[in-house]
Amino acid sequence: MNLTRPLNYGGRLYRAGENIAGQLPPDMIALLKANGTITTESDPSPAAVVKSAQPTVAELKKLVAETEDLKQLSEWLREERESDNPRASAIKLLEERIAELEESQAIGNTDDVEDEP
Repeated sequence: MNLTRPLNYGGRLYRAGENIAGQLPPDMIALLKANGTITTESDPSPAAVVKSAQPTVAELKKLVAETEDLKQLSEWLREERESDNPRASAIKLLEERIAELEESQAIGNTDDVEDEP
């Protein structure tokens, strides 16, 4: 059981993605399940982690490198720009990855076009 967002409980801060099996009382786990704060996946998807908590730029860099979904990257960029404390380095990272994928898709699309005689 992994958290989909950070949790401050019992004087400890649990991070998004952290496995909490056996660390919290059953009633707390039931409450977290009821509000969608726990996933049973062994490794939550990058989208779930980014959506639930603002990752560090280093964490975001890893997630961005693993993601080829332009729609998802654009959503992360929009969320970063609209956050209370937008980070220029995170915005730049996302913009560069989006541009890189758009360029590679544009190049890929021209390979399918046949030259006319």
